[in-house]
Amino acid sequence: MNEDYSDKTRMIIMSQKVTTALIYHPKYLDHDTGSGHPESRYRLEAMMKAIKESGLLKHESSIRLFQPSEGNTEKAILRIHPKSHIEFVKKISASSTYADPDTPASPDTYEAAVLAASGILLAGEKVVDGEAKNAYAMVRPPGHHAGSTSARGFCFFNNIAILAEQLHQQNNFDRILILDCDCHHGNGTQEIFYDKQYILYISFHQDGRTLYPGTGFQDEVGMGEGEGYTVNVPLPPLTDHESYLKAVREIAVPIAEQYKPQIVLMSNGFDAHHLDPISSLQLTAETYREVMKTAIGIANNLCGGKLVVTLEGGYSLEALPRCILSVLSELTGVKIEINDPRPNSDERVRNYIEKLITEVKRIQSNYWDI
Repeated sequence: MNEDYSDKTRMIIMSQKVTTALIYHPKYLDHDTGSGHPESRYRLEAMMKAIKESGLLKHESSIRLFQPSEGNTEKAILRIHPKSHIEFVKKISASSTYADPDTPASPDTYEAAVLAASGILLAGEKVVDGEAKNAYAMVRPPGHHAGSTSARGFCFFNNIAILAEQLHQQNNFDRILILDCDCHHGNGTQEIFYDKQYILYISFHQDGRTLYPGTGFQDEVGMGEGEGYTVNVPLPPLTDHESYLKAVREIAVPIAEQYKPQIVLMSNGFDAHHLDPISSLQLTAETYREVMKTAIGIANNLCGGKLVVTLEGGYSLEALPRCILSVLSELTGVKIEINDPRPNSDERVRNYIEKLITEVKRIQSNYWDI
């Protein structure tokens, strides 16, 4: 009798809405990048271990784990990438060759990449259908460097672009905000939507003169119908917590308020953390918590809280657990204390960022009241 009651109770719980849908699939671990590559399976293993050990998943009304399936994912991928690109990814996966010098494939890469796209589509579905207020797609391989016809920068399919285009075509969303907070500029996402006005792309990243992919300068603002719908903030190495948050709050928030998005999508890369081995910003887990708080505020104020976040970069196995717990704590409302000491920029860096913010505002004032 007690067992039956427990089963029924669990069925009721599982039918209720949840604050955060966490999307994950064990096959993401099968994409093998080889020994020593920063984008390895150990990234997701470290994050999932931290999530389980934190007890977060026991808060079933706040967060629930969902596993995607391939379904009709290829149809959605084809909205962004031509058939020839899909066949290219299949080919390099089957032969375990490289998309570019930094982007190796293995026999399981194609399936993992399709499931990554499927994961963010499932995240979007949960939010749009109202089953979850927000969602975090903890997927791999990442996506925001993949162009319409190019796999590069550890990325094969552009996951966030695939979701955005599906929301536009299938759900008739014509005001979609993509907030990109990876340390590397999302050149693929920018390229795909550069001439579109139904996407507002705002990116905060390390200056392309100092880091891959060498794009994302403040004068890149879109073209044609899309002019004014691309906003780039190229931050100098050693940018710290306070300066980063100042840039986000003074640029992203007022522009988003004028755009009035119907949904907020976020490329969430943890490679701007000060421990990251391949980049040079100085953020902390607390920075990521505050950025997520800002994104949640934008979504709550402008589009009923609809927020979908997807994992991009982040390569410090020490920092990743702290960062993911900080972000999920903010998304779910479940309090998790994280100890992550904060380095500070020197005065020269802070002064440079002040001038950069002024310059970005000057450029964007042609399109927005900022």
